[in-house]
Amino acid sequence: MFGHIALFLSIISFGRVVGQDTIPFSLNSDNNIIIKGVVNDVDSLDLMLHTAANVFTITKESALRIKSVRFENKDSIDSWGGNNETVFSKNNTLKLTDEISFDSLHIWQNDYSGKTTDGKIGLNLFADKVVEINFEKQIVVLKNVTDKISKDNRTVKLYAQNDLYFVEGGLLIGSDTIANKYLIHSGYAGGILLDDEFSSKNNIAQKIEITNEQDLKDSYGNILKTYNGTLNQFILGNNCIEKCEISFFSGSIGKQKMSVIGTAIISKFNWIFDIKNNLVYLRRI
Repeated sequence: MFGHIALFLSIISFGRVVGQDTIPFSLNSDNNIIIKGVVNDVDSLDLMLHTAANVFTITKESALRIKSVRFENKDSIDSWGGNNETVFSKNNTLKLTDEISFDSLHIWQNDYSGKTTDGKIGLNLFADKVVEINFEKQIVVLKNVTDKISKDNRTVKLYAQNDLYFVEGGLLIGSDTIANKYLIHSGYAGGILLDDEFSSKNNIAQKIEITNEQDLKDSYGNILKTYNGTLNQFILGNNCIEKCEISFFSGSIGKQKMSVIGTAIISKFNWIFDIKNNLVYLRRI
């Protein structure tokens, strides 16, 4: 999930008119973005578009039925739980629509992906474009950097770190609004996941009511225990989101180094990523 993750899709119209730079998608029950594609002109897969991924991955289960991809190379990949040994395949093609395709792609193998999906792809696949993720119309639109952006969208600074993208948000805790940077993580089905340092520094466990506990697995099966509660308000850009689910890890401080916003928040907006200019444009749905 947090680690390097894959990029893959298949040809489908979903009954909509697909433009030259438009990729249709569907949503699963966790609001993960699912794009269909074809690998090596042979294998059709359902892939999750993962905003916190920078490699193309396919699960071990799906790899068993794929005919055109051979995992003959070994290396390691980072994930939430640490560094993981895995295998990968070189020089593959990916077709998303009749007009949008890629070649010379590496495909990595891991254990998990979003519900009903075979693997993952990241925004880095579209590195030379501005990428709009429109949840209302369920389309991804690839724009040129010079294209005008509607004034209906609110500009928010985008912070990039190793192909991971963050925005600043504010938690309303009591009478205080506390700012923090949040990884935009479309593979995480929750609302807000706090990093250990922020949780400890601000005594989060004492300031919110804990509603339940659960085990969270990363892409390679590493288990991390989380506590869940409810936050009155989360502020993103000029938008105030009421009654957000908030989670944080137990255990040693420092294991969870990034705070995260997941699909429970992401799906409330249409997003336009202008990575080259370190901006994201948001429009509340």
